[in-house]
Amino acid sequence: MAPGKRVTLIGHSLGGGQAELLVQQLPAGTIDTLITAASFAPRSINHDLTRRNVGHWLNILAAPRKGSYQDAMRRMAAPFLLDWREQGFIPCASENYISEAPHHDFYKMMTERCGAVEHGQFRSIGA
Repeated sequence: MAPGKRVTLIGHSLGGGQAELLVQQLPAGTIDTLITAASFAPRSINHDLTRRNVGHWLNILAAPRKGSYQDAMRRMAAPFLLDWREQGFIPCASENYISEAPHHDFYKMMTERCGAVEHGQFRSIGA
């Protein structure tokens, strides 16, 4: 990455956990903004280290859905198959935003909070 460039890293679902793991392996300050959306991550992940390594961390939580078999399967499968869990509210994140969109609708979760993501026209999310 070129020095002085601002980098935003976005991860959804299992990709949110992968994004956190990547942030923890890079030198602090490499990632200016981290956005995790409806994230799953290893149980042992160190959220405080993630927060120290990024300028701003937006954690988007998916809207809870009653009676959704997909949500139930996802919550059961991730811990069983990967020993990962749904992250939910993360106290040390810069911001926790509760979306009205369900887990599978990444586009709605992002545009609801950040603007027209396909054109890179994010609304300000950080300090």
